[in-house]
Amino acid sequence: ETRLATKILGSKVNHFLQFEVGTLHSSNSALASRFTNVFEKAVPDVVFLPFMLDNHADHIAISRAFAKSYKQNPVDCLVYAYPVWGTLMPNVVSDISSVWEDKKRAIECYKSQTATRDYVKMASSISQFWAIVKGKNIEYAETFFKATAKEYISLVKRVL
Repeated sequence: ETRLATKILGSKVNHFLQFEVGTLHSSNSALASRFTNVFEKAVPDVVFLPFMLDNHADHIAISRAFAKSYKQNPVDCLVYAYPVWGTLMPNVVSDISSVWEDKKRAIECYKSQTATRDYVKMASSISQFWAIVKGKNIEYAETFFKATAKEYISLVKRVL
């Protein structure tokens, strides 16, 4: 599912960490170790990850593991944390109107997830909400909480 979605989105370099859905919250050390290995090979300028307060245990675990990995190997990058299971108060709102159809097709690749919930409708609704908030004739908007890795890790430590 993810390979097909990344192809639709045009992502050429992807790192699959080989964890089953629903297991990340119990695999923090292993996940942190895999992050460290990836970051040693490909030092990122930007890391995208689910926002630390997202309403899913695996999404929270990703921020915890990122913090643990950062302690072992402090990467100097920007973090763009995004919401999945809710909204966040963003400090970046980006117009995605021109690529909405690609995002929709990428979401539809996740048959195992979309079988139980209408993620396209959820993503569309949130994107349209933020487009209205942002204004200026935007049809769809994507939101992020942007911070340096150091700032994000500091927040993770205080909040989680």
